Parts: sequence; C-alpha cells; structure tokens
Amino acid sequence: MGTAAPFDLDQAIVDLVSRGAVKVPPYPAVAFQIEKLIRTGDYGLDELAKLVSSDQVLAADVLRVSNSALYARGGPVNSVKAAVGRIGAKDVARLALAFGLGAHANAAGMLAPLRRKVWMDSLASAMLGQALARGRGLAPDVAFSAGLLHDFGKVVALACIEEIIHRRNDVPARSAEAWGEIVERYHVELGVVMAARWDLPPLLADVISLHHAEATAAAADRALLDLVIAVDEVTMMLGDRTHLTTEDLGAAAYLHAHEGDLISQALTVLPSFVASFETPDAWKGAR
Repeated sequence: MGTAAPFDLDQAIVDLVSRGAVKVPPYPAVAFQIEKLIRTGDYGLDELAKLVSSDQVLAADVLRVSNSALYARGGPVNSVKAAVGRIGAKDVARLALAFGLGAHANAAGMLAPLRRKVWMDSLASAMLGQALARGRGLAPDVAFSAGLLHDFGKVVALACIEEIIHRRNDVPARSAEAWGEIVERYHVELGVVMAARWDLPPLLADVISLHHAEATAAAADRALLDLVIAVDEVTMMLGDRTHLTTEDLGAAAYLHAHEGDLISQALTVLPSFVASFETPDAWKGAR
C-alpha cells in the first residue's frame, strides 16, 4: 500500500479560487448606506447622524474616534451628532468602512494574531495615505480607502487558510513566518476576488491588483497607486523599528522629497488613531 501524498495547502487555496468558493466578508452595510447618502449630495447633519446611530457599535466607535488626537479640538463631544459634525461626512464614511472591516479582521481564529497585524498595517496605510493625498492632488477619502483596502486580501487569505484547517486534520503546523509567506503568495489574487465581489471602482481594484506589480502604467489612477506603494514602504519600515529618521524616509523610493515632514507629523498621531479602533473585544481572537 502506497503512502498518501502530503497535504498541499497551496493547491487547496488554488482550488478554492478556481471553484469560486472563497469566502469574502460582505462590504459593511452601514458604510455602503453612508457612502450612498453622501453621493446624493442632498443630506443634512441630522440625517447622517441618524444613519450612524442606526448601528449602535458604529455610533460608539465614531464617538470615540471624534475625541481622539486626530480629530479632537476644543472640549470632548458627547453626542453622535456632534461627533459626526466634528469628523465630517467623508471621514465618517471612511471610518464606517474601517470599523466594519475591522470586525472581520479581529474575529477569533487560530491565525488571529496575524490578521490583527495585517489590520494594524492597513489602518496605518490608510492614515498615512490620507496625510499625503492633498499634496499629490488626490482626494484624501479615496487615498484612505486605497490604503485600507489594498492589502485586505491578506485577511481573506488567512480566513481561507483557517477554513481549510478547520475542515481537515492533516494540515501541518507552521511558524507565523511560514504562514505569512503563504499569505504573501496569494493575497493579491484573493484581493482581486474580493474587489470583484464588492464591485469596487477600477481605481481601488487597481491598487489591490497592482501594488506589487512591476508594470503599473495601465492603472486607472497611477498617482493613487504610487501613493499606496509609498505608504507601503513606510509601514514596512515601521515593522521593525519604532522611530523613522529623516534618512529612513529618504530611502523610500516612492516618497517625494518634501513628504518626510508630512509623514513624521502623521506618525505622531498614528498611535492614537490606531488605538481609537481598539475595543474591549479586539484582542479576544488573538488570545
């Protein structure tokens, strides 16, 4: 009797993709509704605050972020309407997207610590992209979404791996580094699946599919793609050091010469911004 071939995790992931069986989290419903309302251009503060308040978790999140270092000015705000007024409609929309996706990124599972690391990097990319956007002639809300979403395929990849492990008992254990290598191999492909399921606009779909590509000339918005690649360089540096020097930032090929100061300023409030997404349950999945 022959020995059974060892389980091939890569092939299992490829099979999921080929069968259209990849599980992609739904696009956050309230974020979609807020984006739809804003696109009409015909709404008031009361209407937007009512929509935010329709989701109790989002309402609490928006209130908390409005009092973070990134948005706080004057005294603390204590109502959703005041929080929405302070943050602004477009920022409320992007934060609703971030909080909605964060619920999936921080879900329980054996690979939860890896998903959490991806999510922290995504939040950093979103904020840094927003900080650089105006200087590059880009819309800050679009830059925020691009930074947030470009690597979310990693969360989808980790969820796929967890599903495969759950269904089988012959998937060998791996180190965090080894799991990460698998995720790197498939996160773009799975991100493309995600973008198609969500029917994302071409400029966002491109930053998902092309942010590691050599040839980027075909991108719907090359400037947006270059911005995402630039903030990727910065977040990679932050992965192994707590402070970035002028020399560090000067080594980033996609950062413009004058942007080092903008990045340094953004980094001073980045910890508070990321912390504002923390909830009492945020670490449960990683324990």
